[in-house]
Amino acid sequence: PLPAPPPHPPWRPPPPLPPQSFTARRVRGGAGAQIEWQGWTFFATLRPSTGLAVLDLRFRGQRVAYELSLAEAAALYSGTGNDQVFYLDSAFSMSQLGGDLKPGLDCPDGALYLDGTLWVNTAGAAALESNVSKARAYKAACVFEETASGSHWRHLSMVSKKVDGLRGAALVVRAVTAVGNYDYITEFKFGLEGGVHVGFDFAGYMETRWFSQGANAFERSLGEIVRPNLAAPLHSHFGCFKVDLDMSEGGESLQTTRITAGLTPDVPDLRGWATKYVVRDYAATEGVGVSTFMPDPRAPAVVALVDKAARTAHLDDATPSAKPGYEIRLGSTVAQLLPDEHPFVKAAAFSKYPLAVTRRKEVEARVTSVYDLFGPGEPLTSLDAYLDGESIEQEDLVAWVTVGKEHLPRTEDLPLISNFGTHFDLLPHNRFEGNAAMDVAQL
Repeated sequence: PLPAPPPHPPWRPPPPLPPQSFTARRVRGGAGAQIEWQGWTFFATLRPSTGLAVLDLRFRGQRVAYELSLAEAAALYSGTGNDQVFYLDSAFSMSQLGGDLKPGLDCPDGALYLDGTLWVNTAGAAALESNVSKARAYKAACVFEETASGSHWRHLSMVSKKVDGLRGAALVVRAVTAVGNYDYITEFKFGLEGGVHVGFDFAGYMETRWFSQGANAFERSLGEIVRPNLAAPLHSHFGCFKVDLDMSEGGESLQTTRITAGLTPDVPDLRGWATKYVVRDYAATEGVGVSTFMPDPRAPAVVALVDKAARTAHLDDATPSAKPGYEIRLGSTVAQLLPDEHPFVKAAAFSKYPLAVTRRKEVEARVTSVYDLFGPGEPLTSLDAYLDGESIEQEDLVAWVTVGKEHLPRTEDLPLISNFGTHFDLLPHNRFEGNAAMDVAQL
């Protein structure tokens, strides 16, 4: 006979959830909340068309940005002249095809949920109905504190062997939605030092086409054959974010600090040995190649929006560097490979520029129109039209940041893909006299 099973341990109630370390003040009759955490204050909300946004972003009382928001998500698929397809997902909306976030999966226990409004509902097996009279609230985004597995800063004293440090933590604002076969995870992480990590991840399932070696063998050149009679085409994902930094009443300037190496007359006594050095310049006007930036590992550079006119109180006023602002640090991304004259590129001109800086205008609020999906060769709205040569020295500027991934499908993407994505960071650049996280108490 089998041995008796061990006695089941007595049931105990789960431990209480940790107290929220942030405060949230909801807006009566509106979607979103005013959030405060570790010196950060901002209003977080979800826009029906474009998704997650935070407004009036401040750190320790200093204005950082008027707006940080998702502006567009695009997918461009390979194919013949008859079946190439692309999507501008704001045309479908970055909310109305989604649903409630799932606690424990999309957001950890104890997270605060922010409501959005759904008015598109299912009407039958494969039909949708848009009816505002049936609108309902749903869990559109969540806010929670995330504790890192390591340190934010640390140092070991070589002599005493004493270790000092600060445990890493961030406040996360996350929105998850679905647009057809793909799910989008948009995430803003607010750091202890005054930086923001912006993440954009993709989930869901691949779009596929029928395959037969005798009928359309060319599909092998357009992606992968992941199952018998099933082709998964190569496609590009792009997410464009509006970063309306607002750090100075006198405006901002676009500063590029290029890192190079060689012999320079500015450094004495080189004795023929090359050295690394920096070259700083400021863009005077908008324009392709002037206020746009493409990362190149062979030509590293630091791009920041700064207050060029600021007098740095804690340094010599004559110092040409150390102008206060925020660096825009791009993560892993890809360039648009299709030619400029392709109708998909005309409709998604933002995909050509990982970073483009323009002068802020109320009429240039978005990078696409919801109608551009249906007439891509003649878009109503285009980032190219914003790059029209206006002055951007000490003006109210907007950075349009586009991060992307090429998705070459694989058999492991079936039936659902493992989430993947990309990111960028906003980092204080000579904004404070030192590391702002040094005086944060252990969390």
